[in-house]
Amino acid sequence: MYKSLILNKIQAVKASRGSGERPQSTCKDCKEIGHYNKKYYKCKLFKEDKADDVGTSKKRQTSAIKNVKREVKRQKVIADPNVRCINRKGTSHKTSRSPDCPRHILSKLEVMNQNLGTGFQSFARKLPFDTCVKERYKSVLKDRILSASEDVRQLLFRAQMFVNYFIILRSNENIPGCIYRQPFWYSICQLVNNRRVTNSNVLPLGMLDDWNNFRRQRPTIIYKVDLASGNSQCLSEACLQVSVTYLNTVVETFEQRVMSYLYYLVQNNYMSMKPDQVKLIVKEYCYQYVCRGEPKWPASVTLSDDLKLRIRNGCDSLRNHTTESISLKSLSASPGNYIRCFSYILSAYEEEHRNHSPFDVRRLPLPRLFSISPKPSCRCRFVNASVNALSCFVKESLPRGYENQLQMFHRVFDFTKLRFKDISQLRADSENTVLFNNLVRSDGFAVDFIFNRKKQESIIGGHDLTLEDFTYEEVEGVYRPVFIGPGQKAVFTAAVGLGDDHQVRRCSTKEYYDLTGSTKYSIKLQRLKVERGITPIETDMPTTKTCQATVYLTHTTYMLLHRHILFDFYGFQRVKDRFFLYQDRQKASQTMVNMLVNGSSKYDRKQRNRRRKKRKRKFMRRQNKNKKIHITTIAKRKWKPSKFRQDKTKVPLIVFGARMFDKDLVKLKGNQCGVTGILWRALKKREKGDFLVVTIDEFMTSRICNICHEDSLRKVDGVKGHSVLGCQNCKKLWQRDINATRICY
Repeated sequence: MYKSLILNKIQAVKASRGSGERPQSTCKDCKEIGHYNKKYYKCKLFKEDKADDVGTSKKRQTSAIKNVKREVKRQKVIADPNVRCINRKGTSHKTSRSPDCPRHILSKLEVMNQNLGTGFQSFARKLPFDTCVKERYKSVLKDRILSASEDVRQLLFRAQMFVNYFIILRSNENIPGCIYRQPFWYSICQLVNNRRVTNSNVLPLGMLDDWNNFRRQRPTIIYKVDLASGNSQCLSEACLQVSVTYLNTVVETFEQRVMSYLYYLVQNNYMSMKPDQVKLIVKEYCYQYVCRGEPKWPASVTLSDDLKLRIRNGCDSLRNHTTESISLKSLSASPGNYIRCFSYILSAYEEEHRNHSPFDVRRLPLPRLFSISPKPSCRCRFVNASVNALSCFVKESLPRGYENQLQMFHRVFDFTKLRFKDISQLRADSENTVLFNNLVRSDGFAVDFIFNRKKQESIIGGHDLTLEDFTYEEVEGVYRPVFIGPGQKAVFTAAVGLGDDHQVRRCSTKEYYDLTGSTKYSIKLQRLKVERGITPIETDMPTTKTCQATVYLTHTTYMLLHRHILFDFYGFQRVKDRFFLYQDRQKASQTMVNMLVNGSSKYDRKQRNRRRKKRKRKFMRRQNKNKKIHITTIAKRKWKPSKFRQDKTKVPLIVFGARMFDKDLVKLKGNQCGVTGILWRALKKREKGDFLVVTIDEFMTSRICNICHEDSLRKVDGVKGHSVLGCQNCKKLWQRDINATRICY
């Protein structure tokens, strides 16, 4: 609606910056104009993070870093130049899958790269099963998917139990890298299914002996089933997902767990040191020293040589468990070599818990234990229905080539529900920017359609406008400003408009979770757990957060004993609730955006459903049959708020406070967190033509009074907390967040 106005503004700002009309900031490092310091990517002194650098996993990873991680995880085998094709059409390749073969048929990835480019993006569209499957295949396909989902759940649950025990049993050694590969997990599932392993080379040395001892003591680890045609394909896809999950558990959490341990170690030994200083020391020196990077003592913290020596000696015990520089690349290449670091940290935590005295005020709160490996789930699983599995489910021959496979999916599923009128809109003809990935995921109630689209650079979505690029007269005449102050108890508190005649809009964190439906669902789920006896089972469940094999065996025995009850409770009947929760989560973020842009039904009464009002009037008519008291007289006496006003000709300008960036997941006792990031991502997604989003520094906004503009706001005596502040000059009481949003303009 406002796309042309927004584009003109962006282009005008770029032109003014290029001509030097507007004053710009000067870099304090390279002394050039246009940015503040060398952390800006256009600065000539900017150093881009690489996958080989130590301490980059907690930062936002670039596409280059992700590509390096992906290539390292895929350990390719060099082809033998003397090998001969089985089709007898040349050498240096084995089958027609190789691009060198004259009979080669383009794979799905090659088709995507040719039509969408190498940087294409994947996304999913979710629909109910009964809505998107054609009537001819509905009953057959649903039964087969439910059967595959149950087999995959039973086999992988038991496989993860044994593999987790094996990892803990050898947690003080280097874990073999084959555990993080798909063939290993498929072989373990064959053992669980009481079948002979077809490829014993993928199993580590000594694992078969451990398996025989494990199954001898716990016979219920066996799940004997004859896999139907197509179910083995779903199992293979699920094994790939599990292997990636185990790999990411090491790669993505290593830095966080090591830094948390180092922080606890330093802060516990030096209680007088400020937490901010401890975090800086841990980040710049301790973690770099342990991971054999480039340690340096922070210049802003003054430490004696004796204190530095003691901190370094405290880090040596963990450093001895590493032999090389630890980066994202090395973690992705050999994740099993770093399990012993997790084991050492967890054993230290367990020792702290055993020696804990409840009334010892000289110690920090106990550190949180963690699981070395992912915990097996009892919930109903999604299964990947690729073309191999789908052809078995519907009993049709396996098609070859992207076009033939697409036709099979189009025969089974109704793509008109996804707004694709015919198959021509999905064909790879170099004109369509969205292609179907020939893959669906389903749990029997919902279906996820996987699509790929061409990566597009948006001028509006990638703008770098700041609040200084707008004049007050321009904002007053062209834009409709909305000043947002994000927080913890409230997702946002917004002041809409300029001057005193403005609207205040607010969405609390509790309101957001109520919009998602998770609050009501948790109450319903807890009631069902009590009724069916699940609560005592989950309460008495032994922990998995241990590095001792005997303790984990207790958990394994307990779970195998109660597996039937847990599988029945978390079966297909929970799948429907999972789908509706997904829908509500999608709606909740957009509802918050609508509150800011157009008021939504919360602030604009015209958008509300009038059924309740009509029922009330009908009830009043029945109560007043004598007609002595007319309804209109009652309505006139009732207090009414002022009418909702909004100038739709002006462009919404969202001014987002920056104080919650990188603090969204900071937990405060009694408060839920993690919603501000959801709101920010929803705003940036809707920004392309609907409105503009810029950020503002909120420094001191909660201390300066928005009337007298003095630093005179202080906590009011007799009021619990810091939500109400009083001005010492003008003697006004202010709600903290409302004052912060008003002072922004």
